[in-house]
Amino acid sequence: MQVTALTEWLASPETRALVKLLERRRAAVVGPFLAGTEVSLIAQGRAMAFNEIANLLNLSDHKVRDILEGK
Repeated sequence: MQVTALTEWLASPETRALVKLLERRRAAVVGPFLAGTEVSLIAQGRAMAFNEIANLLNLSDHKVRDILEGK
């Protein structure tokens, strides 16, 4: 992916909406967990994955490009 395209994609409203969705999905698991409710390991793993993807999408375009290129 070219630098300009990656930068535009990361800054796009669609990507920002995706990040918000991932954060809401993560919060749906983390909230009950922190309140003491038992949460399945599968749900915990999904919440962790949502968090990782949201964190990735919040990085700078240079860092994302390096990660995607395996650097």
